[in-house]
Formats: sequence, C-alpha cells, structure tokens
Amino acid sequence: MIDIAKIHTLEFFKAGGVYTGTDKMLRYKICRIGEKPDFQLEGRIWKGPFASDVQPEEAFTIRTFAFSEEGKAECVQWMNEEHESHPEKWED
Repeated sequence: MIDIAKIHTLEFFKAGGVYTGTDKMLRYKICRIGEKPDFQLEGRIWKGPFASDVQPEEAFTIRTFAFSEEGKAECVQWMNEEHESHPEKWED
C-alpha cells in the first residue's frame, strides 16, 4: 500500500520533482504536468520490474489530478485502489 505521508509536498512537484516508488510489482510515478498556473499532477502505474524510462507508452495506466493536496490524495487513492482491485496483476 502506498502511504501518502511518504509522498513529497506540492512544493517538491512545483519545482519539477518526480516521485517514483514500488509496491510489489506495481511501479508508480507522480509528477507535475502543464504550465503555470495550470499545473496538474500526473499519476502513472505499470507492472515492474523495469523503470518507467524503458517502458513503452502503452505499458502505463495514466490519470491526471488537480494540483492540490486533494488531488495528491486522490492520486494515491487511485493507485492503491488499482493495486487492491487487481492483486494478481501485481504479484511477482
């Protein structure tokens, strides 16, 4: 399960930071997209073991969220729901 308390602050994303992590074979990435003042958060998930840089675009499931604390929480909730609703997909 992805713990929202471990996800960096909006200031981190505002500065262009990218947060990546893993939970079993679920790989995830959260980053800022768009131009100021229309920033959004983008969440990507894919099956590991490889990093996002070597994955084809079709390997990702992608959603966008508001650039806010609520949007960050919704992103993490979505990732956790994807993990919990398809446990067989994320096994080794």
